Amino acid sequence: MAGPTSVKDDWKINTAVKRELVKRWIDPGKLRISTVKGVVNLKGVLTFTGKGQDDAGVLTVVMGILKNLELAILAIPQVRSVHFKMEGWKKTGGRWAQISAKKEEG
Repeated sequence: MAGPTSVKDDWKINTAVKRELVKRWIDPGKLRISTVKGVVNLKGVLTFTGKGQDDAGVLTVVMGILKNLELAILAIPQVRSVHFKMEGWKKTGGRWAQISAKKEEG
């Protein structure tokens, strides 16, 4: 395992995460991306752009995109872990599920 990351490393990780989002037609402008000591946090609204808008309504496709996104982020050098706080989505036991706003509040 690599040593602790610096602020510069965390900035590079954020840039790499944005690239991974764009590759999957996810709008990075709707997400807050932060990295501290190699731990990536993604918070906000999952919104698709371009070609991604066609598949945005297909739950199994979106769940697959999120799974592949997480694996891609974990493959970025210096990344230790990734935490998601996506509105309407939750990861439980390694599986993604769409949740309603009422469940999120409770």
